[in-house]
Amino acid sequence: MALIKCKDCKKEFSTDARRCPNCGAYKPTSKVVKIFWYFWLISFIGFVAWVELRDVSPEEKAAQELEKTLHDAGYACKSYMKDSLNDPGSAEFDTPVVTPATNNAGGSGVSFNVRMSLRAKNAFGALVGGITLCTVEKTGDNYRVIWADIAN
Repeated sequence: MALIKCKDCKKEFSTDARRCPNCGAYKPTSKVVKIFWYFWLISFIGFVAWVELRDVSPEEKAAQELEKTLHDAGYACKSYMKDSLNDPGSAEFDTPVVTPATNNAGGSGVSFNVRMSLRAKNAFGALVGGITLCTVEKTGDNYRVIWADIAN
């Protein structure tokens, strides 16, 4: 058991104690512990910067863009169908299946066909279901439903 001086009151106390018995100040941390924590913090910041700033391959970028486009096309169809319901708050959709459309019908953008199950209340309050079919056109960053139907 060695004695160290308190950094606040300058009285000696044991290295086994966590605080100075005279003033209650914590004992000083060792330089090794401080260096370890600084090294860990700098390493963590470097890792986060590497993840955020690393170059993404063209294939990864194209896959991410396609996934976002398909998600947004499904969302556009959901929003359109929800707005056309008597009780939009009762709408429950399954995960949409989005495929590229084979015919763009003379539009200026890229079209997608969206298919998903829909359950919602009708005008009488009964829960009914059907299959939602939409054709969504993407022009730039905008999505527009150009055709929609619900099949039973």
